[in-house]
Amino acid sequence: MNNLSLNIASSAGEGRDFVFQHGLCGDDKQTMDVAPNLDGWRITTVECRGHGKSAAGPVEAFNFEQFAEDVAVSLQKEVKWPVVIGGISMGAAIAMRIAALRPDLVSGLVIARPAWAFEPAPESMTPILLAGRLLQKFSPEEALKRFDASDIAEMLAKEAPDNYQTFRGFMTREPVQVTAELLTRMAKDGP
Repeated sequence: MNNLSLNIASSAGEGRDFVFQHGLCGDDKQTMDVAPNLDGWRITTVECRGHGKSAAGPVEAFNFEQFAEDVAVSLQKEVKWPVVIGGISMGAAIAMRIAALRPDLVSGLVIARPAWAFEPAPESMTPILLAGRLLQKFSPEEALKRFDASDIAEMLAKEAPDNYQTFRGFMTREPVQVTAELLTRMAKDGP
């Protein structure tokens, strides 16, 4: 982790540990909003590099391998292993990677809306890659204008309006360059 400051957040509950990871460009608030509120469980999340209150560090480390390692290392003393682990979207892919590569750390797996399965750069990442590339080339205002004019945005607005609004929100997320790198690098990666 190279002494990178990563934010760890836990629910107020006590009991068995449940590690639940946020989605791409999400944070601990998203995790706590989405994770089930269960008696007897304490939900913990690590905000990944460039997310929430966590430092970004080098953009070359924006990948599933590093994010999964960060979660496992950051929580060594925070939770009692093995744990139930899960996540939403990108967080689901991080949880799957940890479960596959470190089964000694995992007693159960809970995934919600997994956007990645096993292959890098699945077709479902096309809108994310477009958003990231637009942010790399243009101001946020121009990137949003070009995104809204795309066939992808038109399709999302009709078929998945919630996702469409999420992608539009990427265009105003600060810091812009970190967001652009997260979107492009994670869209091309896989767990």
